[in-house]
Amino acid sequence: MVTLTTLVELRRVAAISADRYLVTDAREGAGFDEVDSGLVVIAGSSPLAECVAAAWADPSPMLRLTSDDPDVIASAANRADARLVLSFAPSPDVRGVRLNYWASYRSHSRRGERVASAIASRLASELTLPRVEVTGMALPILRETRMTTVHVEHGTEGDLTPLAQALLEAVAATLHK
Repeated sequence: MVTLTTLVELRRVAAISADRYLVTDAREGAGFDEVDSGLVVIAGSSPLAECVAAAWADPSPMLRLTSDDPDVIASAANRADARLVLSFAPSPDVRGVRLNYWASYRSHSRRGERVASAIASRLASELTLPRVEVTGMALPILRETRMTTVHVEHGTEGDLTPLAQALLEAVAATLHK
């Protein structure tokens, strides 16, 4: 018996094909999908997401989504034709920060990797975090969004305000390069 959840997962997997990635890579390489303005989505129920959203001062408009559901986040971001999605999730297993961008064994998001790496460089130079890591992952939130998306996993200990401020500065520097 196939449940609705199983059907949704099968449709997600079926939508992924090598041809689609070749087109995505070509469009990205040619610069067709570069977005210089628009909405930035800050998503997740994480306390770090709250700190980042509360301190948002960038001229780019920001949409705050408190949901942790990748379907809800991706749907809202795709409908809004967002410029960038920052998805946050606390993880007691992470010491420091892990910045994830879309990657599978067939393809990866070059822009996602560039944005995550730029943020990581800025964080590493400004904060004394135990670890700043950039990882390519095939997480649902990264797979389902059409725009550049970075999923931020962070530790749960300590004051998150300095991390939020450094993240905001790194994102602003990346957006206005």
